[in-house]
Amino acid sequence: MKPLPLVLGLTLALLAACAPEPPINQQQMMEANTQADLTSMKSAMQEMRQRLESLEARLGPQGQGGIEDINARLGRLEATVARMATTLGVDTGAPAADSTGQAPSAAPPQGSASESGYQPEPQAAPPAPVDQAQSIYRMAEDAFNQRDMARAGALLAQLIQGFPSSPLVPDALYWQAQAAAQQGDYAKAALLSQDLIQKYPTHQRVPSAMLAQSLAFRKLGKDQAAMTVLQEVVKRYPNTPEARSAQAQLRPAR
Repeated sequence: MKPLPLVLGLTLALLAACAPEPPINQQQMMEANTQADLTSMKSAMQEMRQRLESLEARLGPQGQGGIEDINARLGRLEATVARMATTLGVDTGAPAADSTGQAPSAAPPQGSASESGYQPEPQAAPPAPVDQAQSIYRMAEDAFNQRDMARAGALLAQLIQGFPSSPLVPDALYWQAQAAAQQGDYAKAALLSQDLIQKYPTHQRVPSAMLAQSLAFRKLGKDQAAMTVLQEVVKRYPNTPEARSAQAQLRPAR
């Protein structure tokens, strides 16, 4: 017969082995799952924001409208996740929403790149500005070639007034004078030629502008003024095609 204490010990050991495991705390499991889900969402949103900032840098000012809309939507989503985490008492490390309901965007890490491991993405160069003066000049050229002198003159006047420092202004003055002469406005043609001659005396179009001015004077019946201009061309620009043309016009008719 076995001793009583030994029998009791074996019985207790068997009962302990057959006892059911303690039930799993369902509340703790739900909280763990929720925290994992929210953390995953936060990570995905951070990646989306990084890609958005990279896209914004590449697009520059031209893509600001669409980028701002996406950025606002992402901010609202971040704020919603932050509120869910606060309500559930889950710490995801997400930034708190500001007074507008949007979560602030993450700031780049402080310190040098070697200390933080942060490598800023190189910024794309902004698009080259369109040369509006050049565009207007091209349109005026097209109008001139199409014999639309009124439109050509108006475009050239727009260029001169809107872009007075453009290097195209001397050429614009020359062709505006030509357009005026083509329309029979010889007084305007003479004045525009004079503007070019006085304001840009070293420009390559000055000799031709002087010939055009002398022709405008002739059309206005100012022959003496026309001869004076031709003589000045010969004096200032000897041995040039313009000087030879002026000499030919100065010879008395036979």
